[in-house]
Amino acid sequence: MKTLRGLSLVAALGVSILNAGARGQDEKKPVDPKNVEQTKEAKKQMAKELDEKRNEKAQGHEAGADMMDAWMQANKPGKEHAELVGNRVGDWNVQCKFMMPGMPAQESTAKAACRAMPGMGGRFVQMDYDGEMMGFPFKGVGIYGFNNATKKYESVWFDSTSTNMMISTGEKKADGSIEWRSEYMDPMTKEMKKSRMVDRFPDRDTMVFEMYEVNTDGTEFKAMELTYTRVKSDAPAQGK
Repeated sequence: MKTLRGLSLVAALGVSILNAGARGQDEKKPVDPKNVEQTKEAKKQMAKELDEKRNEKAQGHEAGADMMDAWMQANKPGKEHAELVGNRVGDWNVQCKFMMPGMPAQESTAKAACRAMPGMGGRFVQMDYDGEMMGFPFKGVGIYGFNNATKKYESVWFDSTSTNMMISTGEKKADGSIEWRSEYMDPMTKEMKKSRMVDRFPDRDTMVFEMYEVNTDGTEFKAMELTYTRVKSDAPAQGK
């Protein structure tokens, strides 16, 4: 009997504990109004910051697109590039004269092929030159362009007789010629030397290149004259 009473008491106590737990779950803890307001303000702030970041990102994309458009417009090929293509592109036979003070001119022939560089949108022209210089084989490559930013022509020339890459800057003259200026180190004297070069275009099928060495006292002597005659008559018309 005592054992049954003990079990009954334990069972009753267990039921009481379960009922108490159930009552605790049913009872809701009171909400602090201050916490509710703080949560609302935090959500508003987060939404505001998210909108600001979205706006900044959108403005960044617009600014980037504007800058890219401005860059493309500033570097768009113009009439100078069209002239480079019109004047130079084609296949040429070349009559060459090389001069040194006090010595007779050395004459030879060469061939040159000029092409608009692939993928450059008509911005640059490349010349591949194959001939002789004073009895020795001579191959050269020239790159020609016009810099919209500086409003000047630019060229790079390198050949099989030198380790120097000659970089020149040119300006167009009233007669349509281009006058180039360059400075390079003489491998013999280890001194900087200056050159002046002129490209002339007498007609659509003729191109004349003259190179003048500039002495330290400012005087000049003509060191080279190359006369190009266009091989193909169906080449692009000369631009002026």
